[in-house]
Amino acid sequence: MNKALLVAYASALHAPSINRQRCALRASPREVVDAFTPPKGAAATAVFCPRDTWAEDVTLRSACGVCVNGADALTRVAENWSRAAADELPDFQAAASAAASVAAREVIVKYNASWTPPSAAWLLSVASAWPGVEAAPTPYADRYGQVSTFSWKGVVKLFQDAAATGRLRVPLALIEGRAILTFDDDGALTAVSDEIYFADLCRRGQLRNRRCAQDLRLFLEVCRRPPGRDAIDWADAVDDALPWRIIPGSAALDLDDNEDDIGPVLAFVGLAGLATVVLTAALLGGGC
Repeated sequence: MNKALLVAYASALHAPSINRQRCALRASPREVVDAFTPPKGAAATAVFCPRDTWAEDVTLRSACGVCVNGADALTRVAENWSRAAADELPDFQAAASAAASVAAREVIVKYNASWTPPSAAWLLSVASAWPGVEAAPTPYADRYGQVSTFSWKGVVKLFQDAAATGRLRVPLALIEGRAILTFDDDGALTAVSDEIYFADLCRRGQLRNRRCAQDLRLFLEVCRRPPGRDAIDWADAVDDALPWRIIPGSAALDLDDNEDDIGPVLAFVGLAGLATVVLTAALLGGGC
């Protein structure tokens, strides 16, 4: 056998082994996702693997039905969502919590986003001005199936517990979702399908808590608004996207049910008024 034939034979013999080795060295979609360091802010609810692993025609379909087409568009959208969250929800945080492979080319990533609801932000100021008391962010997402009620006794207990324990419970909005990532045979990301737990519950009529519904609406309005879309126009689109009106207390003129009488807490009102004066003076840098 001449030298040329020997070289050809050796090449044919070793080629499959080399190809198998290259395939073995290529990371799986799950490994790529697990090794990725997500961006900060709301972009962490949309970007789950490096930009150089995206197909140029990658698509993202959001929970409101908005479809983003193309890698450049997805990059812009994620950046806009992070900026909007930073501007409108100052303590917004988001992170991927778990990833799982459900098929050779499909990965599901769970994520969560949290922030202090605007209506509860004043409690952070109270905690910072109250000597010996610290804010204790407290999620309430597990109450999604309970109808919202207002209780004066609950308000009294909130401050009584803070005085006794040194921890003031501050409501923490929590949104949980998952992204279904689809990859092609070459390992490129081709599609992202965004699903939000509360949105699914709302469609099924199982979201009963008005506060949880408000959190969902705010997340969609701020963290899913398409670039260049007018905020009011987008809020109207969000209003049309889900059956909000089946949630108790969600109508414009609805008020929270009051589950107790105001009589038992009248004594607390005077104390609360005095505390407000003291705390306001502290916040303004003055004294009493």
